[in-house]
Amino acid sequence: MPWPKVTAERHRSFNALEAVTKMCDSIPRSLLSLSFQSTSDAVRKTLGRIAQAVADAGQNPTATNNIELAMAEALNNVVEHSFRDRENGQILLSIMLLEDSFRISIRHDGTPMPGLRLPAGKPATIGNEIANLPEGGFGWFLIRSLIIDATYSHRENWNELVLRFSRHPAR
Repeated sequence: MPWPKVTAERHRSFNALEAVTKMCDSIPRSLLSLSFQSTSDAVRKTLGRIAQAVADAGQNPTATNNIELAMAEALNNVVEHSFRDRENGQILLSIMLLEDSFRISIRHDGTPMPGLRLPAGKPATIGNEIANLPEGGFGWFLIRSLIIDATYSHRENWNELVLRFSRHPAR
């Protein structure tokens, strides 16, 4: 197949910088990669770093807060449930910037999810009395309402939860 003929008009309209920028935008880019202990204090510090990383990548403030909220729930679940019977554990977190989303991976060596699958995320049944509100059942419903999708896997004593969030550029 012959190369297309390059006319003077076509040559003038080609912007190499714009073409390279578009190509680079479609390549996943690592925003943050860190390791921390499975403690509430470490989670609190990590949440600030997550929010800063997605904000620095151009996420608008409301969407940044939503990512931080979902990540607080997910990371606190890991600490409270996967490391309930252990003094210390290791959590690895990475954030990748994709063309249309943020991909956040949480890997840890704690107890696997029951049944090796994600919870359904259905809202908890709420009665009429505040004193009888259930203790749990809200977290996964909240997480699922703030993400595009989630996957979970367990291999060789490691768990990995991957949450994907939409990109909403600051204007």
